[in-house]
Amino acid sequence: GMNCMTSLSQVYPCSEQPCSQPDAVDCKLGPWEPWGHCMNGKQRMRHRSIEIPASGDGEACDEALTETMGCEAHSEGPADCKFSHWSEWQFCDRTCGGGQTYRQRRVDTPAKPGGAPCEGELLETASCNTHDCSLAKQPCRVSSWSAWSPCTTTCGTGEQLRRRKVLTEAQDGGVGCYLPLTEARGCPESGEGGGEGRPACGKTDCEWA
Repeated sequence: GMNCMTSLSQVYPCSEQPCSQPDAVDCKLGPWEPWGHCMNGKQRMRHRSIEIPASGDGEACDEALTETMGCEAHSEGPADCKFSHWSEWQFCDRTCGGGQTYRQRRVDTPAKPGGAPCEGELLETASCNTHDCSLAKQPCRVSSWSAWSPCTTTCGTGEQLRRRKVLTEAQDGGVGCYLPLTEARGCPESGEGGGEGRPACGKTDCEWA
């Protein structure tokens, strides 16, 4: 048979009236929030938001949503001045004979009306390296040897010790203490060195308990 060649749907215009435009609504801002806390002792901020956005041909909100102001302009009341911490002491300007070093601080937070001002210096000096320059680059000095200690055994082979100590550490680049502070030797046998010495150990037989 023959296929259906006609359309299965038809379209007719139903209205020739133009579409109506939505009513123009202007943007509306909300109220300001309270001022925030002072940041770094310098400024504070407050915010607001858009309550109703513009629609249609309404006017947009072109005013700022954030404001900042100096802390002094909106003081919460009296506040005392505050210093920063002291810095580290600087290097001494002399290596001997008395030099000078310094440290400093700054005013972190100025006093607000009614608060106590900062009292005290911003720079502090002190003397340093006051030792006599004649001691500069002096080597380490050690004491004389002590007497030999008693032998570690009462007869036969043993050991004796003698010691010395550091009297003065090296100064300003002088040679350090590299010499030994302890010395050991074998104990002298009887009659050695012209002295009385120690007796040789005798033989001792094993005994049953």
